[in-house]
Amino acid sequence: MRNILCILSFGMLVSCTQVSTPVLTITTVNGQSINITAEVADTDEERSLGLMNRTNLPDNHGMLFVFDHESRVSFWMKNTLIPLDILYINQNGIVVDVQTMQPCTTEKCTTYPSAQKAMYALELNAGFAEQYGITKNAQVNAQEFVQQTNVQ
Repeated sequence: MRNILCILSFGMLVSCTQVSTPVLTITTVNGQSINITAEVADTDEERSLGLMNRTNLPDNHGMLFVFDHESRVSFWMKNTLIPLDILYINQNGIVVDVQTMQPCTTEKCTTYPSAQKAMYALELNAGFAEQYGITKNAQVNAQEFVQQTNVQ
């Protein structure tokens, strides 16, 4: 599902962008299923902005970062105000790494590189992964979000 979000300034149209909010299903290694509503960041601009400057993230919501190919990727928390869990996910929808990231309040920010190659990264509220038992080898319904991110 893609929606159009337009920004108006002084009554004039400044820009429009597509916003996607698919529902992803994460299946833990114990078989528990958790649904997440995720905004999709699949352009350089959207990935660069991420969840910066937000003061909260609703429960069971997140942001899915989609990359063009699998590689080792790294995130930081510059201008990100809320602590986040990050799930690094390979092209097959398998979680290959889970980390908790803290907001950066200094000029030099810690980076959080993936332990393995990933094609996707899913940011959620910090503590979410532990609360629901989401660990390495959990399965994310990759087919669902791959189809939705290709909608033009």
